[in-house]
Amino acid sequence: GCGCPLAPWAEGVDRMAASTVGSSPPKSPTRRPAPGARRVPTHPAEDPTSQLYHFLRNLEVYRDTAYELHQEEHPSVKVEHFKKFLEVDVAQEESCMSLPFSIAFLIIFVIVVGQHMQVELVYSLETALKQEVSKGMTWDNGRRSLENVSSYGDFFDWFQYGMRPALWRREFEGTLIPPYRWDRFLERHKIVGAIRIQQTRSQSKGCTVEDGMKRYFGSNCNPDKTDQSSAEFGVGTYRGNATLGFAHHDAKGGFALWLDPLTAPLTVDSKIAALKDGGWLDEQTMMASIRVMTYNAEVAGGVFGDMSIDLEFGRGGMVDTFTRINSIHAQPYNHIEIVIVDMVFLFFLALVFLGEFRELREALVQRRFRSYLQFWNVVDWAAIFMGSTVVIVYTVVVVMVSSVVQQLEDIGTRESEIWDVDTLFSTEVLEEARVNGTLGSMGLDRFVGDEVQGLYQTAYADLESAVAVNQSLRMLLAVYCLILMLRFFKSFASQPRLALVTSTLSAASVDLFHFGMVFITLLMTYSIAATYLFGQQLKAYHTWTNSVLTCFEILMGVFDFQALARLNTLFAFFWFWSFLILVFLVLLNMLLAIIMDTYTTVKSRSLEAVTLWGQGRTMIRRHRETKLGLRVSLQAVLRIMRSGWQPDTITPEELVQRVEKLPLVQAERIIQRCVMWLRSGSEQSVSVERSVKLLYFSLCRLEGFMVHVNTWYGEFLARHTREVGYTAPLSKLDTQGGSRKLERVLQSRVDDELMLDLIAHE
Repeated sequence: GCGCPLAPWAEGVDRMAASTVGSSPPKSPTRRPAPGARRVPTHPAEDPTSQLYHFLRNLEVYRDTAYELHQEEHPSVKVEHFKKFLEVDVAQEESCMSLPFSIAFLIIFVIVVGQHMQVELVYSLETALKQEVSKGMTWDNGRRSLENVSSYGDFFDWFQYGMRPALWRREFEGTLIPPYRWDRFLERHKIVGAIRIQQTRSQSKGCTVEDGMKRYFGSNCNPDKTDQSSAEFGVGTYRGNATLGFAHHDAKGGFALWLDPLTAPLTVDSKIAALKDGGWLDEQTMMASIRVMTYNAEVAGGVFGDMSIDLEFGRGGMVDTFTRINSIHAQPYNHIEIVIVDMVFLFFLALVFLGEFRELREALVQRRFRSYLQFWNVVDWAAIFMGSTVVIVYTVVVVMVSSVVQQLEDIGTRESEIWDVDTLFSTEVLEEARVNGTLGSMGLDRFVGDEVQGLYQTAYADLESAVAVNQSLRMLLAVYCLILMLRFFKSFASQPRLALVTSTLSAASVDLFHFGMVFITLLMTYSIAATYLFGQQLKAYHTWTNSVLTCFEILMGVFDFQALARLNTLFAFFWFWSFLILVFLVLLNMLLAIIMDTYTTVKSRSLEAVTLWGQGRTMIRRHRETKLGLRVSLQAVLRIMRSGWQPDTITPEELVQRVEKLPLVQAERIIQRCVMWLRSGSEQSVSVERSVKLLYFSLCRLEGFMVHVNTWYGEFLARHTREVGYTAPLSKLDTQGGSRKLERVLQSRVDDELMLDLIAHE
């Protein structure tokens, strides 16, 4: 009436009861029980009822033990299962064997990038230049610096009293500076060509307000998001003066003034005064920039630096200052060891390509391209293509920088032909000028004519292009690091104890996705609210992106509540504490609970998994036995299985006949491992909610199941009584309490097939 598969139960009990009444459980005469098999306790045959009780109690143990003994005596698996097992095992073996290669590849990549980029050295170089600009070039008796520029007049004062004395000097503490060091920045950086002062201008348009307010405002507006203006400007006689930058000059890069570092300091002062008097900065100025190209030959085969000091004049009157420096190596291959490590990197990249190409060709020949398109194979091809892209882009950078180096060598030769600086400004000439008080007038201007200026303009354009490509190269290197990290996870996936992180994230991906939707919604909502509440007074919230970053910093424990409270105590208190309680205390702890719950489940599955060193020993043993001819590689077995196998099942003997030189011991070991793999794959973890539901269905099905058991039990006693010829004495199980006890035992020893049937009918 319950629909349970009881026929196998009745038939098995009839057969096994007849063989076990009055005897002990069967034992294997030739083999010892399997190490993992459970012992079957024996009980004296006091009466048929007691024997039936013990038999039913150990029915599952008999069945499992008999199955395990049968598998040990006659192991066999289905061919389709065996193929799947070999594919998984071969993939895991290859992934595990690729771990040392992945480590070596990453090490070589780090060495190559370190040799070419030299990040630590470049950082110290760029930091020195930035600190000199921001803290060293001061004015107003050292009380103000570049960050204090807030008007047009401040810019000219900073340049005249801060920057000019630092770059245009003829003596230092009473000692004359030789001419070959006049174009030095921080004594070690040679200024390449000129110091270029340039600006971008907006078009003056009518304000987008009512006509009455236009008349009240009294002038046009200069929106900073319109097309740039190229019209000449200036006050009085300075209007349209291209030499001073009051007219657009394509060769100079727009509205630009080139100042030669060899020019006399007094000449620089007069030109800066002319810019100030001519109104070079006005309401149409969007950004003023000072571009300086430097070259340092004392580090890493020479380093070029592209420094830009930018002052952005906002439409609200605020002046933002930025100092950016991008460095690039002039001659990267100045040592032979750099060439060697590059060759090693190319060798490793070629090995990855050959391995993947071999697998791809085999997949195409066997027409299993879809099965080949797995995530980890895609990662390997991404590593190949990205590595090739990095090599190509770096080659382009080297070629472009080499061209710039050649141009500067030609420029240096041409300048020496035109000017003999050592003769023009010899020590005697400089001493005489100092005595006469005309040392500030000593200098020359190389950019009066167009010849040298054109040569430098071409070199500037090429160097800026090389720097831009080098910036792209740095981003590619960062992406390539992430791809190499994914190749590590490919190796980790073959080792259960190493795959805990990826397995946990994969198992919790659905919950994390839904959690992320809620978290992002709340974070965005609170960020927008903070922008409306505090954005007009605090820079940390003045844009939506800044507000998001600040809110995330609050979650990390970095916040300034007093700054919020000074604006509006009530709003700050409500926003801050509700954000902390709801997002930090509730949501982030829920995230931790999701991760830990999934991690516990994944961790429990890998408790009995082989360790990393155990798997390493297995790989070494396999490699040694393969070399000695005592073992056939699993790849060879898999190729034979893919070539075709007619029977539906496979045994070790059949496997030995089909695979040449395959030892029987290895064949038995492979089949046994396949059986264990199938058993582990059939196990499934059941959640608490699912367990309760299964228990409910089990109790409902057991009610009908007990009716069949009781009926069969009565028939068995009657048949046994007739066969023996006497009436068996009543035991404790024949009483009402004994029946309840037997019912409890049966409920506690429910067969696994019944549970699987319940799961299927759930």
